[in-house]
Amino acid sequence: MAIQKVRFNKTTLANFVRDGDAIIVKDSIQKGLRFKVGANGSVFQFEKRISGRKGAPVTFTLGAFPAVGIDDARQEARRLETLWAKSMPTSFMTGFALCCYGRCVYLCRGSPVHLWG
Repeated sequence: MAIQKVRFNKTTLANFVRDGDAIIVKDSIQKGLRFKVGANGSVFQFEKRISGRKGAPVTFTLGAFPAVGIDDARQEARRLETLWAKSMPTSFMTGFALCCYGRCVYLCRGSPVHLWG
């Protein structure tokens, strides 16, 4: 799967969707914001690595395009980046996992726990 870095705009993203090729595109404005096109559609994602550049990536799906707009995706990516910076002490990450419930993310001891059915 090819990965490119471009400035997101509606026309560019619509062209990626229309082409139909599996691709991941990174936003040149908002760090961590990605746009993924696959067989099941296109979505905005936020990706952050635990413990820096070589750590394991954690990806959050922000919503489907075009239902979620570019500005909304950037705003949510900024919110997650800020939350991550404030509450994810990388020195304590060993033995922990991220657990998601709705739009909330929790740091749990051990393996990931799914709080929904």
